[in-house]
Amino acid sequence: MSRENHLDRKLLKRPDFFVEKGRALLGTLAAQSRGIWGVIGALAVATAAYYGYAAWKDRRLGQDWLAYYQAMELPQDQRAAKLKTVYDGASHSRAKQVAAASLGDHYAASLQVKTRTSKVDTDPESTLSLDQAAAAALDWYTKALDFSFLLPLERDLLVINQGNAYEAQQKWAEALARYQSVAQGTSEARPVGMLHTGRLLEKQGKADEAKKLYQQVSADFPNTEYARMARNYLRRASSPLLAAPGKP
Repeated sequence: MSRENHLDRKLLKRPDFFVEKGRALLGTLAAQSRGIWGVIGALAVATAAYYGYAAWKDRRLGQDWLAYYQAMELPQDQRAAKLKTVYDGASHSRAKQVAAASLGDHYAASLQVKTRTSKVDTDPESTLSLDQAAAAALDWYTKALDFSFLLPLERDLLVINQGNAYEAQQKWAEALARYQSVAQGTSEARPVGMLHTGRLLEKQGKADEAKKLYQQVSADFPNTEYARMARNYLRRASSPLLAAPGKP
């Protein structure tokens, strides 16, 4: 009579190979899931912070623009003071840049170059001389240029405004340098820079150089207002009666 196979009960109590591997896999997944949930939590916090900052920034920008438009609706004699408040309180935004440019325009509009002994009477700072008003315009145009987001055309037009302010102060070399930098550029303001350069060269008694610039504007920008102005300037520079006076 054959002997029945006897099973060791100790062996039955040991998990088999697959159970051991399964438990090991579950343990690994559990450990990894803790790390994954930590990453997900960090991403959730970062996302909330980003959108919270974006919402705050949009709200702040809206407040800056509202303050700017309110300033521009004020009477001329109150506008400058309000614009300065907008500039000082605004973040480094487009509204702040436009406030600076508007302040430059405010002081530039008050300049009366032909009567340099006049006083500026467009705001409470009416005791400013024309030289002081020109210096104020230059300062604000320079501040308006201190923004990296400006387009080439915007930047060049502000540079031309700087040249106008220097010219009002009779700082001819500084003004000419600003005009020439735009005239030699590639933005849409190039013909404006060329016309200003030619006009100032005429003032300095350099009519021949000015005429060449006017001719170049007519050739490079035909059928435009710039070409029409250049032809008028050229006729003036070529006329003994209309030519600009000698070097200032």
